[in-house]
Amino acid sequence: MTTHIHGLSMQAAAKQLGISRNKLFALLRKHGHLNADNTPHHHLVQQGLFNVDTRGFNNPISGISRQYTVTLVTGAGLSWLHALKDQDAAQKAA
Repeated sequence: MTTHIHGLSMQAAAKQLGISRNKLFALLRKHGHLNADNTPHHHLVQQGLFNVDTRGFNNPISGISRQYTVTLVTGAGLSWLHALKDQDAAQKAA
């Protein structure tokens, strides 16, 4: 399980939910909780459900560096995701 100082990776959170990482992203997109770059909307970060880290990568061959974002799920976010998954399942069953 990938745990970071500020939360779980999306892969680890999905595993805790019993679904794949892709299904977790699809669930969040379905409910309109993600931006175009798959980062959570700012209000979800402000609520303490997610953290977004900016990280850098330096290619040792080309020397080109780039930055990318990583979405992390907090403990409160994991509980919120469990509820969202259960709510989505209940809607599908109805």
